[in-house]
Amino acid sequence: MSDWIALGEHRYRTEEDLLHWVNGPEHSAEEIVELVSQAYALFLRYGYALLLVDCTRGGHASAAGRKAVIEFIRTHRPTRTATALVGASAPTRVAGQLITRALTALKIQSTARSLTFLVDEAAAQRWLAEQRRIFQGAAKKPG
Repeated sequence: MSDWIALGEHRYRTEEDLLHWVNGPEHSAEEIVELVSQAYALFLRYGYALLLVDCTRGGHASAAGRKAVIEFIRTHRPTRTATALVGASAPTRVAGQLITRALTALKIQSTARSLTFLVDEAAAQRWLAEQRRIFQGAAKKPG
């Protein structure tokens, strides 16, 4: 487990295949790109990436930030990611769903089991553990 790294009003750390991100009140495009870049590094290392995002302090993403996420994913194409957002407000949930739908519509990634909204970190950890088992099981199957 790494130490917490501050990024503006946010902080994050990695725990093996998991990126744990604690949101500040608002994201710039640069901060969101840093988040997805850290997740992409896990994808390259493990073949999948798990993200636990704590939204209890807010976490509004600007239009530029949402566009930056879509462009990063379009360019890099991580195919196996699972993201659990904890304590997300209604606007944050809508933004997450809009990004997911845009990625699906652009045929950039399948979104099956890739994004969920949960009420607490314990539920998020359980869901992410199940996603890890799915990803690791798929990696062991031939073909």
